[in-house]
Amino acid sequence: MKQDHSLIDQAFTETMRCEAPVGGEVRLVMRDWEMRGVTVPAGSVVNLSIHGANHDERVFSDPATFDIFRDDLYIGREMRVGYREGGRASHIGFGLGKHFCVGYQLARTEAVVGTRMILEAISDVRIKPGRNPVMGGNAGMRSVTSLDIEFEPA
Repeated sequence: MKQDHSLIDQAFTETMRCEAPVGGEVRLVMRDWEMRGVTVPAGSVVNLSIHGANHDERVFSDPATFDIFRDDLYIGREMRVGYREGGRASHIGFGLGKHFCVGYQLARTEAVVGTRMILEAISDVRIKPGRNPVMGGNAGMRSVTSLDIEFEPA
C-alpha cells in the first residue's frame, strides 16, 4: 500500500467486509416473512447478522480469509445493500437500507486519507513481535482497543 495508494481503498473495503465494527442489526418483523423455507411470523424480533452476511460462502469465496485482492468483492463505493457488479458483491459493513450509516462517506474518507498520511510519514511498519491486536467492545459494536506497532520514520 505504501507504493500503491490505490490499494488503501481495497484494504478498507475488505476490512469492512471481514471485520465490520457492528456485528448485526435488530429488527421487528412487521409481516409474516419467508426466507429459504422458514417463515418468520409478524411481531418477531430478529438479529440481522452483518458478520454472517459478510462471511456467506455463497457470496464470498473463502470468506474467513482477509484478501484485499479477492475477485468477488465489489471495491467501489457502496451504493446499496446487495449491490453487484461484474460478478462482485458489496459488503454490508455500513448497515442496511434506510439504516445505512449516515457517516459512511466521512468514515471511509477518514480511513483512506488517514492511512495515506500515515504511510507517507512512516516506513517499515509492523506489529510488535509477540503482540496481537486487542479487540474490545460488546455484541453491538467492536473495535481495536490496543495495537502495538513498530516503525521507522519515512
